[in-house]
Amino acid sequence: MIICLDAGHGLNTKGKECLDGTKEWTLNARIADKVFDLLLNNTDIHVLRADDVTGKSDVPLGTRVAKANNAKVDYYISIHHNAGIRGGKGGGIVVYYYSSKKERLEQANRLYKRCIDNGGMRGNRWKPVQKANFYVLRKTSAPALLIECGFMDSVVDMPIIQSETYADIMAHAIYDFIREDIRR
Repeated sequence: MIICLDAGHGLNTKGKECLDGTKEWTLNARIADKVFDLLLNNTDIHVLRADDVTGKSDVPLGTRVAKANNAKVDYYISIHHNAGIRGGKGGGIVVYYYSSKKERLEQANRLYKRCIDNGGMRGNRWKPVQKANFYVLRKTSAPALLIECGFMDSVVDMPIIQSETYADIMAHAIYDFIREDIRR
């Protein structure tokens, strides 16, 4: 079993930051690092990172997908943090999938539920699990999910998503989802 983790974007990707300037990649990578360690230390699952673990470069989407497809990964999990609240109070977790297979929607719903059960940050998204035509979801051969772990520009979400405790919670939620899903 091989899991590919992708901390979305690079450290210096323009516009990808919290209201206070914290970079999205910093938040994404912190969770991806924790999931990586949990899988490496507690399972016999092989783990691959599609992003640049230093954050210095924003690895092109095609390169990320090719790395996963060439390794014949069993799952691709892309970790992100959202934006679009513009300093408002809304937010929450959103999980995206692409495939029209019923199984993929079920996986996305299970990942969302695990994150909500672990962390409680439900938010006010009208549709917290959505089908999306994102490149990494569409082009990855393996089942692929993209999770937005909260909104960087929400005055409610921002202090939560920046905490080490929240990163631990999200990492354990993703880890628990992977372990539960491979048993199915």
